Amino acid sequence: MMGVVFILMALPLIGSVGIVLLTAHRRDMLVLDRRMGSRVVAVAPVVRQRKALVTMPQRIEPLLAQAQIEPTPQLVAILCGVLALSFALSLAIGGLVLGLIAVAAEAALVIMYVDARARRRRDGLIDALPFYLDAVRQLMSIGNSLPQALQRALPTAADTIQSFLGPATRRIELGAPVADSMQQLADRLAIAEVAMLAAAIRVNIRFGGPMTSILNNLAQIVRERLRIKRELASATAEVKISTQLLVALPLLLTAFLLTSNQAYRDFFFNEPRGHRMAFVAAVLQGLGITLMMRMKRMSF
Repeated sequence: MMGVVFILMALPLIGSVGIVLLTAHRRDMLVLDRRMGSRVVAVAPVVRQRKALVTMPQRIEPLLAQAQIEPTPQLVAILCGVLALSFALSLAIGGLVLGLIAVAAEAALVIMYVDARARRRRDGLIDALPFYLDAVRQLMSIGNSLPQALQRALPTAADTIQSFLGPATRRIELGAPVADSMQQLADRLAIAEVAMLAAAIRVNIRFGGPMTSILNNLAQIVRERLRIKRELASATAEVKISTQLLVALPLLLTAFLLTSNQAYRDFFFNEPRGHRMAFVAAVLQGLGITLMMRMKRMSF
């Protein structure tokens, strides 16, 4: 049994060390490519240097980009180490079931934190975007070009606008095409309002037309979407609170029964049948939480 415990403790640590080594090797290869690619334009090293980070799944990348969290090898190694340590302690205290529950709970907390941070920063970006578009439109109406207006309106914009659009404007300042830079930002963030801005710029550069009127219409569309979103949030507030109560009630009841009754703890932590029932209950609870979250999610 102790051999299995040590193996389970070592697997996350070995995985984190492997991630660090592979990322360091990839960084060395990128440095070698930059030295050999002498004909690459000046903006290429800035864009390619970002790929020295840990490769994440495609569905997680937009969430991390919205939360502005860079998955560096050090961060991934620290997270794996914390999970391994908590699993080992829970395994020594309450067995395999408690270790798996502890790891699952910590992973859920990390995901909830990233999602909440991404939602907060995304909402801040969308709230400030109409004012930034108005500033860009005013600068263009007095004779500035689109790249100049995007850069000059940035210092007076909100902090979220500066943090999200700052890299794109710096690429434009270094000579990158405006449409490509904004499209790259829209693909990375996966936010509908930023995608509309990138599409408007790309269409205007390709087919022409008054960009000031396009920006004005886009700012009005974003404001209308914000108004509808606030009305929708106020109309569905009761449903969201009911969902949160239904999700938290089984967890609180389980915690109360386990802490107040020794027989429950002995059954679920020490007997094989209790292990199976605890695993089935955790899976069903997770499926129920996922289903209720998807049911209350409304987008337009």
